[in-house]
Amino acid sequence: MRTNKLMLGLVIAGATVGCQQAAAVKGPGSRTTMREYAGAISVVFSNATTDKMCNLQMSFEDTDKFGDNWLPAAGLAPGKSIEFKVAPGTYKATWNTCKAGDKPFFAATLIGEHAFQIKEDAQLFAYVASAVAPTKRANLVDFHAMVKFQGQEIDWNQDRVKAKAVPDTIAQEPTEQETVAEQPAEPVKPTFDESYIDSPKATGNKTKTAKTAAKTKKPLFKPTLSRDHDITRAAVRMKSR
Repeated sequence: MRTNKLMLGLVIAGATVGCQQAAAVKGPGSRTTMREYAGAISVVFSNATTDKMCNLQMSFEDTDKFGDNWLPAAGLAPGKSIEFKVAPGTYKATWNTCKAGDKPFFAATLIGEHAFQIKEDAQLFAYVASAVAPTKRANLVDFHAMVKFQGQEIDWNQDRVKAKAVPDTIAQEPTEQETVAEQPAEPVKPTFDESYIDSPKATGNKTKTAKTAAKTKKPLFKPTLSRDHDITRAAVRMKSR
């Protein structure tokens, strides 16, 4: 997050300085700085954005200013490239697409720790991250070291920036009906006859038959041990009650 904020600050600062310095140059596309840095090394600047490029400024990192615009007055169309012959050294650079009123534009700046060294043929590849690969918008140049020059959208209209930050839909409190519908239904408890718990079907005990019940029926009279023995008849006679 810190790196992104740093890069955004560099982009905005570079775009602001670039606009101020470009306005100070007499006439568009004077390209004075480009002639001052003339050399033998090939540097190709490619516009891999979706908009026309109107400004490119480059100078040595140890100088105070970016210099004037290196692009011709007609700018650089999307997908096109332009070649410069420059002297070796460590450069800082900034670019921006053409501005129309207060509409957003794209810009990027490489400065400080992001400055790049030119000691061999190189390609400055200007692009903005999107769903389309940058190499689909502009061709790579053979035998040139690539310098990725990624930019981003700049919008000075703060009202529009704030509007973009607000989500399209505002979350609303659910209604009582929606809340009830979202709650999972409670499991239905089984209903049964409580008498079933102790029933033979539940316990597994068989019911007693009428015959078995008759055998266990209590006797009407209690047995007695009082007996009279008749030895001659070999009989036992119970006393009468």
